[in-house]
Amino acid sequence: MIGLPASAYLVSHIHWSAPFYVFGALGVVWALLWSYVSGSSPANHGYISADEKTYITEKIGTVTVQNMTLTTLPWRDMLTSTAVWAIIICSFCRSWSFFLLLGNQLTYMKDVLHIDIRNSGLIAIFPQLGMTIVTLTSGQVADYIRASGKMDTGSVRKMFNTLGFSFEACMLGCLAFVRDPVIAIVCLIIACSGSGMCLSGTVFMRLFGNSEL
Repeated sequence: MIGLPASAYLVSHIHWSAPFYVFGALGVVWALLWSYVSGSSPANHGYISADEKTYITEKIGTVTVQNMTLTTLPWRDMLTSTAVWAIIICSFCRSWSFFLLLGNQLTYMKDVLHIDIRNSGLIAIFPQLGMTIVTLTSGQVADYIRASGKMDTGSVRKMFNTLGFSFEACMLGCLAFVRDPVIAIVCLIIACSGSGMCLSGTVFMRLFGNSEL
């Protein structure tokens, strides 16, 4: 929401390469701050209270893969697991569509829709805003459905993944045939919003394992 309009402003008023330098520098600053405040485990973290350390440690439980190496990983079990491949494919599709939109949205608005880049930067906020709203909302809805017992965890993951990818794929497909700027922006908003719904499925898979996939 901030990066796209900021990039449009930097390109329009400074130079086409300015966003690369600005965001690259911010990335370096962020990495330095992260390395300073982060810890390898809650027990080794220097900026959280003792109560928080205890809470996190108890909730995580015992971690059994601390000394895992390339030679001790269960490669055969991983590569023959349908659940692992489901996570890989979903993560790839989600990341591909996300970076496709992130890297080409302003170019699409300028070259195809013929929207001035200074205006396209502001318009680009709305698809990202839709994704933010849907991501937060769908996460709460998914948690509610799981906690209430209306659906099991695996069904919730599959439902949100299917809905999110379906909306996103249909809307991105429509963009190949749409030339009206208003309709195209609506399609972009729905596509980005759909990608936010995928996070309630794909991220659940990565965070909570694949036993119920």
